Amino acid sequence: MPLANQTSTAITTVPGLSNLTATVSDGVITLGGTDAGSVDTVGELILVFQEIDNATQQIGAAVMGGNTYVLTDNNTDVKDVIKLTGVTGVTDIARTAAANTIVTQ
Repeated sequence: MPLANQTSTAITTVPGLSNLTATVSDGVITLGGTDAGSVDTVGELILVFQEIDNATQQIGAAVMGGNTYVLTDNNTDVKDVIKLTGVTGVTDIARTAAANTIVTQ
């Protein structure tokens, strides 16, 4: 199940970043705030995912450094991080194939 849609949520768990938000649309995470460009490691992306995940098995995706990262969890912790090298422009995570969509089961 993709992450639930969320409006701008303040992210407070990434050390050293005080102006960071995350918006989720159709499972795709978009970072905002003046610190958005400072999220540049997979570890930081995991912290963002864990903060906006609602403790159910979910999947989310975010673009960082010209690549898309797909993250899944097992209700409590991030289970998988999959790097889609050179893939950008993802707009949806769904069970049905469509343009710019990551298809899941």
